[in-house]
Amino acid sequence: MTASHPLPLASRSVSVLSLHADLVRIPSLSFQEKPAADYVEAFLRGVDGLEVGRLDENVWASLGDGTDDVLLLCSHLDVVPPSEDHPYPPFSPTTVDGAVYGRGAVDAKASGAAMLTALADLAASGWRPPAGGRLVVALTECEETGAENNGMEKMRDRVFGDALPEPTAALVGEPTELRPCLAQKGLLIL
Repeated sequence: MTASHPLPLASRSVSVLSLHADLVRIPSLSFQEKPAADYVEAFLRGVDGLEVGRLDENVWASLGDGTDDVLLLCSHLDVVPPSEDHPYPPFSPTTVDGAVYGRGAVDAKASGAAMLTALADLAASGWRPPAGGRLVVALTECEETGAENNGMEKMRDRVFGDALPEPTAALVGEPTELRPCLAQKGLLIL
């Protein structure tokens, strides 16, 4: 953890926008997610009532201890490299006309910040899932690269069914302009 990435204090309510800005400030190109994963893990460990785990640069937390009705909220920590003509500093969140610019600001640090904040707020309020239920938030590595390095694939192979029960449903944080999508129809990496 560096001075440029201060940890939010668990004793105070953290706004989704301040958490989002903190995440954008942390460069987390694929295969370089460790500082972002460290930040997320420290944030989650500062929230009372959560069970927190980590596998490589994949971090998760759960609320509740049920195994019958498990909702997974997941997104990814990695970003693609900034282009040479990026209009703003890529790892300095810049707000213009209400929109935040920075590498990963939309894909997918916004989703990660929203999921983390929601989980922390639920835990702090004392809310727990009904009997048999569990809420899990997972932020993973190497989603932008696909294949064997994909963090969710690692979690499916080595975490679900062991440290965590298999999810019964999942919401994946990706930019869709708030339109629900039932599935990704394909992936083309050029």
